[in-house]
Amino acid sequence: MKFARYLEETQVPEWKKAYIDYRGLKKRITAIRKAKENRPASPIIDSQIVTTHSAAAGDLQPAASPTSFGDFKDEVMIQHEVMPDALDSPIEIPSPVAICGRTRFENSPCDSSSTHGEVDPSTTQARSFSHPPIHETEMTQRPEHPRVNTLNIGILPRLRRRSIARAPGSLRRTNRGRWELARSTSVSWDMEKNIPMMELLPALNTVQKAFFEKLDAQLDKVETFYVGREKEMKTRVNTLKIQLQELKDHRRLYHEAQQHSSWLPIKIPLIHNTAPLSASRTPSISNPRKRRRYKADDSTSPKGKESYNDSRVDVNKQLEEDVEHLTNGESSGESGTAKRVKGRQRNGNMNTNGQLDLQLKYDPEDYYQAKKKLKKAVLECYRGLEILNNYRTLNLIGFRKALKKFEKVAKIPAQQAYTVEKIEPNAFASSAVVQGMLKELENLYAARFTHGDKKRAVQRLRGGIDHRNHHFGTFRSGLFLGLAIPALVDGLYLSFQPDTREAIPAWDGLLFVYSIFLVPVVFALLVGLNLQVWAASRINYVFIFELDLRTKLDHREYYEMPAFLFSTLCYAFWLSFARIGSHTVSPTIWPLLWLLLAALYVINPLPLSFKASRWWLVRNVGRLLTSGTHRVEFTDFWMGDQFCSLVFTLSNLYFVACAYSGGLDVDWQRCTSKNQHWGVPFVLAALPLLVRTVQSIKRWFDSRLITHLINGGKYATGILYYLFYFNWRHQGGADRGGSFVVWCLFGTLYSVYAAAWDLLMDWSLLRPHVNPLLLRPELLYRNVVPVYYFAIITNVLIRFIWIFYIPEKGPDFLIRTFIAGMLEALRRWQWNFFRLENEHLGNVDQYRVTREVPLPYSFDDAVLDSDDEDERKSQSNRPWRKAQKARANGEDEDSSDQTQHD
Repeated sequence: MKFARYLEETQVPEWKKAYIDYRGLKKRITAIRKAKENRPASPIIDSQIVTTHSAAAGDLQPAASPTSFGDFKDEVMIQHEVMPDALDSPIEIPSPVAICGRTRFENSPCDSSSTHGEVDPSTTQARSFSHPPIHETEMTQRPEHPRVNTLNIGILPRLRRRSIARAPGSLRRTNRGRWELARSTSVSWDMEKNIPMMELLPALNTVQKAFFEKLDAQLDKVETFYVGREKEMKTRVNTLKIQLQELKDHRRLYHEAQQHSSWLPIKIPLIHNTAPLSASRTPSISNPRKRRRYKADDSTSPKGKESYNDSRVDVNKQLEEDVEHLTNGESSGESGTAKRVKGRQRNGNMNTNGQLDLQLKYDPEDYYQAKKKLKKAVLECYRGLEILNNYRTLNLIGFRKALKKFEKVAKIPAQQAYTVEKIEPNAFASSAVVQGMLKELENLYAARFTHGDKKRAVQRLRGGIDHRNHHFGTFRSGLFLGLAIPALVDGLYLSFQPDTREAIPAWDGLLFVYSIFLVPVVFALLVGLNLQVWAASRINYVFIFELDLRTKLDHREYYEMPAFLFSTLCYAFWLSFARIGSHTVSPTIWPLLWLLLAALYVINPLPLSFKASRWWLVRNVGRLLTSGTHRVEFTDFWMGDQFCSLVFTLSNLYFVACAYSGGLDVDWQRCTSKNQHWGVPFVLAALPLLVRTVQSIKRWFDSRLITHLINGGKYATGILYYLFYFNWRHQGGADRGGSFVVWCLFGTLYSVYAAAWDLLMDWSLLRPHVNPLLLRPELLYRNVVPVYYFAIITNVLIRFIWIFYIPEKGPDFLIRTFIAGMLEALRRWQWNFFRLENEHLGNVDQYRVTREVPLPYSFDDAVLDSDDEDERKSQSNRPWRKAQKARANGEDEDSSDQTQHD
């Protein structure tokens, strides 16, 4: 595989702009090769004619008009240019002469009496070219008129017209005395010799220098980007060290509290810990971290160091030393705890008796949530370091391959000198820093999360994508779809037969029930196409949706689940209208059996059919129902938008329950929106819009960006639209009074509002003064640009699909709702392509490749001056931390503190 293609397939899509421009460097090398080939291979014919008939060096004579092809083919035109190299012997080039019937020179003499057009020697004036190179003033003057036609001469290549001069130095003499074009006139370099770049660069021509200018620019770009990312990762690793040390202290306190309240299965009671702090006592309060370090140093022995448990203690000891260095960057006699106690005294947190009154309301769930967050944060940090190391490696390979190709084409030994002098001094040339941080995180993860088992820690941290074979999954998906199509076609055919409709009185209601279930299943199949296009376009949907790399589904695997549901739905449809087993099973029962099968399939706890992915779906649907209580991620509001386009199915769930509660019979339309309980379908239809409104408010509360409130206003308008829509439906749908006008007003407002937001915000299209017109400068689907315009038009039209409900004549109203529901699902499927594209481009602009995991422990530091009140007061916002500091006052300095592992 070519490296350019390999680079495109393995690079991080979000960092694409920061990688080496390998294709650009190859273009420079191609220009060098063409310049090298074109100089000898494309000589330009001048108005001077030289023959190569004579074997002697000085016998070049003006050519006569040829009478045969043999005489004609040995003519060559020499053009004026400064000679790059000296010839072995001088070449005599005659002055312009007239050749009868061939030349275009005016007033040129021609001996018409000569049969072969011999030229009068008196009209010929030869010049000699010898070393050193000749100047233009010594060259024969060009004639006023154009030269003769270009000729294909013997062994010489086909000559082309050019307006640039060509040196006669490109001629060389063969062993038989014939003159021909030289293959190369460039300087020959010793490829085994290492030439410094200071000596090499001045000897290069313009095209070769352009290559190194491009190479230097790429080197600066890569180095600048790498240094910035490396600095960020150092900060993250240091922060995680402090957080993990806090987790260890938290765990120790958690277990101490759990021992005192072991009879409680869930909650830990309040812990009251007050300790007197006098002036003489305060300076002697030592930091628990320092005590642990001191005791660990005293308790080490040669035998203990060899044991497995002591090795785990060493990891914790190193962590404590690192954290101590990070948190107490200054050498001071007072510990950090003593400083914090003094800070509390100055802030009035001490009571009048000099006692620290702290109360801790302890919840074990708090510890487990902190542990979960930190585990995820370490995994993300480790993944970021792996990506950075991969970035470094790919760029090093790119520079090496580019220099190697340059050497091969230009025959100039530059790779070793450039690598030593310019590449190796850069930070990205060495992996020591990144590898050190990777090893450090492996030790931390082993100490805190795998009971010191480093092998298991490394396996978990490096657990990337499992390259599985998709042949059987693809076969199963195709099998399900292939079996479903015949059942669907035959079921539709049977549903229109008179005997079927006579045997099933509620056949139209049964069709409507199947249409309710069909829309989400077809939509789920279409999402597979979204995944396929995203993967082909290098859109990192795995990162955008925060999928687990170990369990994420490829699009070929994803198809298997919706294909199974679609196939079973089609066979349930066929069984209903084929009336198979109708004596024992009613045809109207099959939809309910399929619904039960689908529910069991999705929530099946057994490790079958991609359990992790199914439960990911269940968890995210559950998060929608608890919106407003947690941070809103992209997956949350994307999932909410998907359900906003499934309003047809959601609102008709009440119809299914109502129809089957009394038996699906000819009177099934009593359960449509015309009944008195029209509020229930409205609530179900407005539920996803309400969820999105709450999410928008939560996002505004967290970020204070007004755009989230504007987005929330769009969904609030949608809720009002559905309110007036169901109210108008309840009144019969034929009313053209006030309810109809209000519904149309809010329908227009919501459609314009939503369509504008789709195009301007979700897709970032309709940009002025860009190419392509009214789109945006950066497009990922550039090979199908007309699709953007098609999507703009269809998105706006489907947003106004409610107009389809207004005419009194036409298809039945329920059929219209099914058509509108299917079109809305197709619009959302189309929306997904461009929404993910826009999100990916946002990540590319910010070079974002890892998730920002909120850390559990936060510290509010304020600077106090003690002579100048310059001491630092560090106070945790976690109540358990306060209790730990209070406990430290009563603990003995020499008490042993054993390290515990989770």
